[in-house]
Formats: sequence, structure tokens, C-alpha cells
Amino acid sequence: MRIVMLTDDSNSIDRRILLEADALIAKGHEVILLARHLDGLPDGARINELKVAYVKLSSTWLAKPSVKGLVIGFARRMQAVAKTCAKGAVRTRLSRLKSIILRLYAWLVAVRASPEVYLRRDFARVFDSWTPLPRRAMIAGRLLAAGAMGLALEIARFVRRPRRGLKFAGPSHLAHPMKPHAWDQALIDWATYYDPDLIHAHDLPQLFAGVTVARKLGVPLIYDAHEVYPEISSLTAAEKTFLLARESALVKHCDALITVNPFCGHFMEKRYGSKPFEVITNATERTPALEANPRPRRFHEKLGLPADVRVLCYQGWFSKEGRGLAELVAAMADVREDVHLVMIGYGDREYFRGIAERSGCTERVHILDAVPWTELLEWSASADVGIIPYQPIDFNHKFCSPNKLYEFIAARLPILANDLVYLRQVIEGEGFGMVAELTNPANMAAAINTMFDPETDIVSRSRQDMIAKGPAWEWPVEAEKLLAIYDRVIARSPDKGLRSPVIHPRLRAEAERSTPRAAA
Repeated sequence: MRIVMLTDDSNSIDRRILLEADALIAKGHEVILLARHLDGLPDGARINELKVAYVKLSSTWLAKPSVKGLVIGFARRMQAVAKTCAKGAVRTRLSRLKSIILRLYAWLVAVRASPEVYLRRDFARVFDSWTPLPRRAMIAGRLLAAGAMGLALEIARFVRRPRRGLKFAGPSHLAHPMKPHAWDQALIDWATYYDPDLIHAHDLPQLFAGVTVARKLGVPLIYDAHEVYPEISSLTAAEKTFLLARESALVKHCDALITVNPFCGHFMEKRYGSKPFEVITNATERTPALEANPRPRRFHEKLGLPADVRVLCYQGWFSKEGRGLAELVAAMADVREDVHLVMIGYGDREYFRGIAERSGCTERVHILDAVPWTELLEWSASADVGIIPYQPIDFNHKFCSPNKLYEFIAARLPILANDLVYLRQVIEGEGFGMVAELTNPANMAAAINTMFDPETDIVSRSRQDMIAKGPAWEWPVEAEKLLAIYDRVIARSPDKGLRSPVIHPRLRAEAERSTPRAAA
């Protein structure tokens, strides 16, 4: 079965997506990931057995004027020409012009179905010396006319005044939530081109395209919400309204709904009145290297730290807001001297180095570049405690279940986290560490000192609980849940061909030849 996954990630693909793709490929499915193209990226790539196609946005969206817009535009244009033309010979010329325009219009409608195929083919023909010159000139003229028409339509959309009575507090392109925009259209084109048997849309920005293509091709659709997207704190009010309208309408057309934790699922079920969201966590898998060496000393070796130094590790994005990192760095001034903070990841390193310098703790705050996620757990396991100081600035932070939670569990690294709902449920509920109020430098320093206090014995007890219970929180458990969801979706599909085992045609033919026929 061919599965097309949709994401707006680019050069850094979410680990969750890669693990899901690997689980499906191991089951015998073909998986193609459509991701966003950025300058410097190739048109495609291979990540293990996963094929990645990087989707480019068309600057003028030439291949996708709406049929309604074309019909109305042509009709008005023809009406204007007719009014200015005299009778007789001009009418004959008008009829010929009308024929040319209608033929061009028919070509544009055909292009809508698969623009990559048509446009690339015609561009290739223009420069193909084997194609007769008159034919090449005709194709080039058609492409130029299509380009001019598409550009004119884009200009018209840009300068057109809003309709009277339309009231929308935001940019005009957000006024119509159920109309495709540039990213939607690019994904629709590419997903249609690959002709999938099932579509898996990762996050809300890809859901419109997923629903459109699934309905067009008559294939199942799985929606994988990595967060409650309309609740992201950085969105404007207009953007939240737009996304909320989209998600509310589109979730009803999905064959299965997935999210990252039960709190996000219950919230969206209640908000949209949808079918239940099933939970596939952001778990990861423990690397074989950790089985051979459960406690590496990578930080000590890289930074030249004395053996008695304890390492507090933060890993991931160095965000200036929402993650409590500025307060964490400042708190190190009041943390016991034998504890060093190591931040490993990506973001504005100089900003946090400046905070460490002003706080007088530069020697005990180390900021390192990100490492490949295939190596990350070995670095995590080299620390003594992992910290998650996220702040409840919006719904997604308040009920967060970040990748680093599961990375710390897989690395058997005791966790200190802010007292947030899901983090408390997992960390205190399973005995994986300690949650405390981490809202300012003072209480962060106090919590870190408590965590590392030998008399509390929190670190050693937490590590023992992680060794006993950690495997239940790793990716193989979640992979089985994902495959079970796929099996249920496929079983409900009207396409009976999807239900048969995935067997290569050559192997099927060999099996049939080797099976003796029953006696007549």
C-alpha cells in the first residue's frame, strides 16, 4: 500500500514522523513524505527507506486558477470584446479568438489535475530538438499565455476590493477558511500526482490538502495532530479564528484521529464534537549503544569536567519565551557548586551566554550545538538529571508532552520538570523524577538543589524506577498502536484491495505456481 504523509517540516523532519514512517515501511508499506522545500534543499531525499519529496510553492500559482474564476473571467472578457468589435469581419476574428481562448481554457483545466506532469512535459517539449519547430512554438505560446493569464488572475485577486458587508478582523487571505491557499494547493498537486492508497496528514496546516485529496481519490485519511494548533500562543486572533474554522470543519472528514496525549485529545473531541482522538505519544526508541554502555560520560569528556561534577541537561530548542530557559540560566548562580547546566540544541546561544555572564555563572553553564537525533540519547544518558522548565503560557505548554520527556525516559535519565498537568502525571505517577514550581530563578534553584541533595536520594530512586518501567514508554509500544489504527482504517475502507496482505506481484506469482492445483 502506498501511503503519502504530509508535513510542513523542511530540512529537520520531526522524529515522530520518521518513526511512524519506519514502522509502516517495516510492515511492508511504501511511504512517501511530502515536506516543505527551502532554498538549498534538493528536490528529494532518502531517509533510510523513506522517500522525501520537497514541495516548492509556485510564485504565481499558475496551474491552479479556480474553474469558477476562469469561466467568469473569460465570460466578462468576451463580453467586453464583443461590445467594442464591429460586425462582419471582426466578428469572424472574434469567433476565432474565442476558439483559441476556449482551447487554452480546456488545457488549463487539464493542468489542474496534475500540474507537475503537464508543465514539466511542455517545458521539456519547448527545448526538445526532436519536436518540430512549429509545434515547439505553439507549446511555448501556450505556456506564455497560461503564465500571463495566471499572473493576471493573481494580480486581480490581490487588488480586488473586499465584498460589501464582509467583516473579518484580519488579513484578506484569511477571510475564506475553506478556500485553498498556496501551501494547500501545492500539497494537493503533489499528493494527487503520487496517487496514494492512504493519506496521513501531520498537523493542521496539512489537513485541508489531506481532506481534499482523500475525497478526490476516494482513499482513507488519518489526521495526526502534534498539538492543538489553533491554541499556539504566537498566532494572531485572525489566524486562530481561521485555523479553528478549518479544523472544526475538516476533522469530520477523517477516518482516524491521532494526537500526542489524552488531554489534547479530550479537548479537541469536546471542542469539535468529533470521534475520539487516539493517543500515539512522542516516544522514542532506546539505542543499542546504551544497552552496552548505559552511562556514557560524553559531557565530561567533551567539556573536560572533573569526575565529581553533576550534569543538569536541557536539550532542544533554545526559545526565549515559554520554556523558562532565561530563568533557568539565571538560577544557576544559586545552585550548588558541583552542578553544571548543559544546554544542547539549537537557537540563540549568545542570548543565553549573555544571561550566564550577567549572573556570574559562565563557568557552570555550557551551551552546545545540536547533535543528530540518532546520537542524542547517548548524550542524554551522559547527564545526571534532565530538566523540562516549560511555562504554561498557552494550552499546548500547559498540557505539553515534549519529545525530551520521552528521550529522557529512554535514556533512563531522572527528570526535574515544572508542575504541569501531563508532566506531573507521567513523572510523579511513574516515579521518574520530581515536579516542582519552576517559575522564577529562586524556586528553580531551590528545586535543583533538592533534586541533587544526596539525602533526598531522588536521583537514584528515579533511575531505578526508569529501568523497571521505562520500556513501556518507548516507541515499540506506540508503533503497535499505530499499526492497529492503520489496520482498522484499512478494514473499513471500501477498497478491498487494501485489505489483502502486502505481497510483491512476483512473489505472489511464484507462490501460485508452487501451490498444487486441486484435483478436478
